Amino acid sequence: MSDDDFMVESNDEYDFDYSENDDENEGQTDFENRYYNAKQLKDVNVEKALDAFAAIIEAENPSSEWSFRSRKQTIKLLLIAGSLKEALAHFKDMFLFIGQTSNRIYAEKSLTNILDLLTSNVEQVGFTEVEVFFNTALSSLRDSSSDRLWLKVKLKLAKLMLDTEHYIDLSRSVKEIYQLSSASAANSDPAASGFLLDVYALEMQMASRIGNAKLLKALYRKALSVRLAVPHPKIMGIVREYGGKMHMEEENWSDAQKDFYEAFRNYDEAGKKERIKVLKYLIVSIMLTNSEINPFDSQELKPFLRDDEINPFVCLLDAYQRKDYAGYEKVFRRYEESISLDRLLSQHLFDVRRNLRLDALQRLVAPFSTISSSAVGEYLGASEWEVVNALTNLLLEGHFPGKLSRRFEKLSIQGIRNERLVTSHGLERAVIGLLQSGRTGASFGMASEECCQLTFCSSFQNPQDYQVA
Repeated sequence: MSDDDFMVESNDEYDFDYSENDDENEGQTDFENRYYNAKQLKDVNVEKALDAFAAIIEAENPSSEWSFRSRKQTIKLLLIAGSLKEALAHFKDMFLFIGQTSNRIYAEKSLTNILDLLTSNVEQVGFTEVEVFFNTALSSLRDSSSDRLWLKVKLKLAKLMLDTEHYIDLSRSVKEIYQLSSASAANSDPAASGFLLDVYALEMQMASRIGNAKLLKALYRKALSVRLAVPHPKIMGIVREYGGKMHMEEENWSDAQKDFYEAFRNYDEAGKKERIKVLKYLIVSIMLTNSEINPFDSQELKPFLRDDEINPFVCLLDAYQRKDYAGYEKVFRRYEESISLDRLLSQHLFDVRRNLRLDALQRLVAPFSTISSSAVGEYLGASEWEVVNALTNLLLEGHFPGKLSRRFEKLSIQGIRNERLVTSHGLERAVIGLLQSGRTGASFGMASEECCQLTFCSSFQNPQDYQVA
């Protein structure tokens, strides 16, 4: 076939068929332009922006995309302005779109953003008012049979109740979540198992705060029994953190150490700031186990070695493992105010400090047959009451034979050396070192008229060479 023939045959009349949706598409483009123009007005003139969004909502189908977007922007502007009644009216109409749209991901994200805006401003808005919005959403979602989204919203409300300490309301909400998620989990729905783990973690936090140790332990076991292919690391971090706190209350230091490490690993994977907090707990639990392990030898923890918040705890751990009471005290006193803000740290670092003080006290009094409590207090940097308490504990626990005077101003140790501490030769060297360092009567803060003599146990060689007048 020649080119001419081709041109003749192809010289047909072309009919351009316009789609029936062309007019609709042009209308959608017009609404889209109007929407973005209105959005630009938000930072310039809120009233004009609200009017522009209202015009789109009035002209569009309530279940259409641009009507929904305009309504979402209107709700945000009204919430910021404090117009809660108007915002709630638009919020109710939002669910016309959420129930019909095929773009459920966008609809759910929009709903979540609005609820997040409300929860972040709950102090200004008020819990009761915020709860009205949540209940409106839950009622609408229940009618639309959207169980998964209903569970997400209910769980978000439960977290708000935890944060605002509405524990009675939280207990009721938890029961409702259990009912729906347990039924779904029974049908092997992995999402429902995820919700169960979420609610266990939530209830564990509440149990810890109200001091219900029995409930906390039961929930901890249930949470660890949930089987998920890939559990969310943040939720597992919460489970492990509160499991570690439970073990700390039970003085089960080794299990606490394991849980705090797992909590740190999960929080770190999720990129959560809570990893710093549980790393502090991990260091304290290591000290309480009297472990000589340096956790920062691991590749996971090494990057945090010089973190500003962690570094003081690294110093405390180093001093404790070296039995350096003076070094520990120096660091502890410097950061005591910040440590006291965390109840668990404050409580258990006190235990660590007490252990180290008892160890230092035991070593200090070992060479002497008589020593004043005021002298010990000055040496240790502790009050006389703390010294008497520590000496009493040592005596009751049988670390050495002796007795305190009636006024508690003097400790008399019977003439039997404590072989668990040092040998006689080692003790001899310790005494000589003590004398050479100048820690005799004056340095202990004792004047001669106080009649607080320091004499060494008669089992030493040549004890007269070491007597202090």
